[in-house]
Amino acid sequence: MDYLKRFSEVFTPQVISGVILGALVVPFCLFEAKRLLQYLIDSCPARKVMEGLTRNSENCLVCVDRLRSANGKLLRRLPDDSLDYYANLKKEYIFERKDYELWTEGDSQAAIYILNVLGKLGKTEKLDIVPVGKAWDEWDANIVCIGGNLKSRNIMNFENNKFYKVEYPPSTQAAPAEVIDLAGNKPIHREIGFDYGIILKLRNPYSKGKVIFTVLGTEAMGTQAAGYYLATHLKQLGKEVGRAEFGVLIKVDISSGVQATQRVDIRTSKFKRRSTA
Repeated sequence: MDYLKRFSEVFTPQVISGVILGALVVPFCLFEAKRLLQYLIDSCPARKVMEGLTRNSENCLVCVDRLRSANGKLLRRLPDDSLDYYANLKKEYIFERKDYELWTEGDSQAAIYILNVLGKLGKTEKLDIVPVGKAWDEWDANIVCIGGNLKSRNIMNFENNKFYKVEYPPSTQAAPAEVIDLAGNKPIHREIGFDYGIILKLRNPYSKGKVIFTVLGTEAMGTQAAGYYLATHLKQLGKEVGRAEFGVLIKVDISSGVQATQRVDIRTSKFKRRSTA
């Protein structure tokens, strides 16, 4: 009886009500705090641009074209200062493998820039690098497609791309690729000595809530420069366009390298046109 009396003295109706209320309120507050933290994280300018690409809970595909050998042979380039050591070899020598695939230099460098950015933004899970040939019809993910491959060409023809596209001539022709301004459906003027590239961010029409990025150029350096620009100007883009779809046109002096990349123009759904020298 004494225990019951002490219990009733300690655990008054007010105390019991407080415990019950705390059991309900604390989980709710933790849940809301988690949502607030995620909101603050997603509000970061760079994360606004990349959206679901940075979330570890969502699948991300980085699609890069790969070249397959037809004869099983490659040329390995030796450094010039190693010729004395390899005196019995030519500057380039052949080694053989039965089966291999290669990335082109422009695509691989652009992929490195993109992967570095995703890593800095905390993307460590559900991130796959896949060859275009195996991911041709995979759309149920956030996607980054690098280079002028067939999947990129498909993406550039999406109805919601109102910005730019690159048209590549048939392999039988020696004509250069052209960047088309879709606002007037006309090719842009290209300066001699420059390669051009585009960065597109579009809503994924096949998967609600997902985004697609395409990074490509008229030549290999244009692709590399587009990847470099996206990686180094992501925060700036976030402040300018937020979560809007956009297209960026860049150019790069082929004699100076990607550090000389310049933005020529940007189009988004927030504003029609803004040119930047």
